[in-house]
Amino acid sequence: MVEVMNAMQYDASAVGNHEFDFGLDVIKARTEQASFPYPNANTRWRSSGFTPIEIGILPYTLTTVNDIRVGIIGLTTRDTPTATRTMCASWIF
Repeated sequence: MVEVMNAMQYDASAVGNHEFDFGLDVIKARTEQASFPYPNANTRWRSSGFTPIEIGILPYTLTTVNDIRVGIIGLTTRDTPTATRTMCASWIF
């Protein structure tokens, strides 16, 4: 799917609940394969309270559209811990 999104030249893609279905290694692999960022402003490590930038998730990204600077944030649902296939105990949503 990332290959298609790269070909379509996405500016960004929010981290949704299904990104967590297959664990952190898959999220990290997807963010590394993507030519676009995966912003998410409301997902944090429970242990530190920080955004998990080490797996490629940033709270926001900036882009320019028709010479106008645009900020893009991503949000995920609070239902993510119960809507995914994996344990999300180490996360705050």
